[in-house]
Amino acid sequence: MADVEALDTPLIGDGDSQLPSTNGTGGDAVATVEAPTESDAAAKTDTPKDEPEVDYKAELEATQARLTKAENDLKSIQTGRQRTAERDDEIREIRLSVDAIKESNTALIKSMASGETDGLSAKLEQIDQDSQVKQAGSRLQRHGQVLLDNLIAAGNDSEGNQVVDVRNDARFAPIRSEWNRISEDAALEPSEKLTQLSTVVAQANLTMRGIDAEVSKKAVDEARNAGKRALEETGALDTDTGGRTGPSDGSAQGLLKKYNTGARVSKAEQTRIDEHLEALDDTPGSALG
Repeated sequence: MADVEALDTPLIGDGDSQLPSTNGTGGDAVATVEAPTESDAAAKTDTPKDEPEVDYKAELEATQARLTKAENDLKSIQTGRQRTAERDDEIREIRLSVDAIKESNTALIKSMASGETDGLSAKLEQIDQDSQVKQAGSRLQRHGQVLLDNLIAAGNDSEGNQVVDVRNDARFAPIRSEWNRISEDAALEPSEKLTQLSTVVAQANLTMRGIDAEVSKKAVDEARNAGKRALEETGALDTDTGGRTGPSDGSAQGLLKKYNTGARVSKAEQTRIDEHLEALDDTPGSALG
């Protein structure tokens, strides 16, 4: 059975879809107003209405401001406290945003330098869309990794020490198969994939609970058997006849009281009782208690 694999395939579309391009036909401003002629009227009916011009200079300034802010955010995070996995993910998303802004700026500068602005708006929209897709994929990848970590941790005790190796233990083979099947299913929507993987993690925890119960039962049985063996060794439990001796404090007097009740005593206990009785007989004024 293969080991559990991380979510290394894209969880969201690759962003290949293209938006329809728009072709603007900007014209120069009219300096003076002249009375329309018949030819002008005819031309007006044949000429499509000009689309409003886009202020690409203002657009460039806006994206440059976004770039500056994103780079400052990135620098602030990188020079801050000790990096953690969560901060690494945040840095990754900001870098994706910075890359998209730089790409937009490059497209704007080239178009303004060449004067070719046809389709520029659509290109900028596509760059932004691709960036959002990448950031969403990064977030989904992070969530998938969290689920994978939780799956592996299902085999740990409350202190984080590994009790069962989820990656290799035969009892978790069905769990691993289900995890890999879902991870490799490209037809699943990202949210549905994460939901199903969450269910697998829950199943892994239930499996571990069952294992814990088996271990606890085994420990109880072993303790019970060890106690029984100890009783047999001391003679307190006679397994040959099934009889069980009464309570005793272990002293000679206690053994004597036990003997007087008619309870079964072991050979060693009988010897101690006899020795005790002989000692009493040799002691003036002594009497059985």
